[in-house]
Amino acid sequence: RHVIDQVSRGLEHAHDIGYVHRDVTPGNILAYVGAAGTIRWVIGDWGLVRRPLGNTSNPLTGNKGLGTAGFAAPETYEGNAHEVDPRADVYGLGRVVAWLLTGRWPQPNLPLPVEGSLRGFVAECTSLEPDRRPETMEAMRQRLVELTAEPDVGPRGQVQTLLENAATDPTSAKRAVEIGLQYVESDEIWVEEIAR
Repeated sequence: RHVIDQVSRGLEHAHDIGYVHRDVTPGNILAYVGAAGTIRWVIGDWGLVRRPLGNTSNPLTGNKGLGTAGFAAPETYEGNAHEVDPRADVYGLGRVVAWLLTGRWPQPNLPLPVEGSLRGFVAECTSLEPDRRPETMEAMRQRLVELTAEPDVGPRGQVQTLLENAATDPTSAKRAVEIGLQYVESDEIWVEEIAR
């Protein structure tokens, strides 16, 4: 969690001034050792960075296949890589989390499911549809905090709480279904909560 927090803050700073990294991979996350021996995690290798819109004229950014296969967001392959936004970096960092938890290198555009409390977090961050990912690094960190807070509220508990709030907040029902879609095999979620 410490690595995610520090790397996401570095990416967030870049996003705030209009830059998108587009190549968040384990090899581009570096441990910076301070004078006192403290470690700070930083994101390096900004060679594929998308500069702020309007501040670049490099035609190569429109090419398909920009970024490291397995970590690059699908939109960098399917459309104009220059048009991607911070959600492309959310995807990349989500894939790094999946790699850390499974030890397996992800295949391009295929899910890399993880077990445990971060299952939903990884699924949300690495959705093939950018609109289904957290929009910012801050939103990504907030989602991580929600899923790892004590006491641990499992997916059924999250769905239950969201459905209780659905009468006053219609977006809660949509969010409950989105969580349910990450656990399609769960009768507890679908039969005992959503169907009820």
